[in-house]
Amino acid sequence: MKVFLGADHGGFQLKQQIKRQLEQQGHEVGDFGCHSTDPVDYPDFALLVAKAVSGVEAAGGTARGIMVDSIGQASAIVANKLPGVRAVVGWSVYAVESARSHN
Repeated sequence: MKVFLGADHGGFQLKQQIKRQLEQQGHEVGDFGCHSTDPVDYPDFALLVAKAVSGVEAAGGTARGIMVDSIGQASAIVANKLPGVRAVVGWSVYAVESARSHN
């Protein structure tokens, strides 16, 4: 599966861990950054991830996006502005599993 990743500086290290795990599982991973802990603006990266997911979905494919940042809610708001994207905030395993199975 195609999985697109993005993060702000607060989520950089976790994004790197997620990326390694996904690659080990055989997923095709697109990493839109950020690529360090230097301060950046989360909307830039949330929009890149959402555009990638939206583009694949519009072409009839399936993709997922994971955005890791310091807060989360604002990235979901940015991402949900794009067609085909349904972003949620996953603050726990239960929240993520529920969002995937019920929404």
